[in-house]
Amino acid sequence: MLTQKWVHSLAAFNELSLNEQEQVIGRTKPDSIELIGDAMPANSHVSRTDVKSDGVALKIYRRSFPFGGAVEHGLYFLAFSCDPLCFDIMLQRMYGTSGDKIRDRLAEFSEAITGSYWLAPCSEELNIALQ
Repeated sequence: MLTQKWVHSLAAFNELSLNEQEQVIGRTKPDSIELIGDAMPANSHVSRTDVKSDGVALKIYRRSFPFGGAVEHGLYFLAFSCDPLCFDIMLQRMYGTSGDKIRDRLAEFSEAITGSYWLAPCSEELNIALQ
């Protein structure tokens, strides 16, 4: 399991045009439809986190919850995967350390303030431990 707290610079993001915002994310803003073909920038968040390894999609189960107050706005992020390598590959791609040096544009407007890996055993392991 991966947990992160992201703090956003909404003022800077909101200075972008609607088209530029969509290019950063890789989805249309009004209806969240993924951009396709040449419309999808290589440095969009979707491009950097939609990953395949040996032709197989690296999928994670994720949930996020926005938060905000007078000073700070952001997102609490929680993700699960059977293989922590999925998280490592996605984070490397987001920060441009995966070899292609392309950095996720969302990182210009959002910063991970905290991040932790957790062991979340499956129910079978928990049942064995309780016996």
